[in-house]
Amino acid sequence: MKKIFISYAREDIEAANKLYVKLKSVLNINPWFDKECLKVGLKWRPAIRKEIRESEFFIALVSKNTGSRRGFVHTELHEALEILKEF
Repeated sequence: MKKIFISYAREDIEAANKLYVKLKSVLNINPWFDKECLKVGLKWRPAIRKEIRESEFFIALVSKNTGSRRGFVHTELHEALEILKEF
């Protein structure tokens, strides 16, 4: 099963959720979307880093919202690029 991490700016949560629902319906695809998959009580930063490392694909939803503000989405993108350097 292919694991896909979905990264997005909070303002784009509706688009991210729609993508998650569509990917979840595809056979052999296991999308990871924080609002659905992040377990309560976990330290979210290390949990997200772990999920990025374990995913085979990283989808970044980039919009005007991504570049117009600071947020954890930039940290996720940086983490994904650091992992890419390892290959």
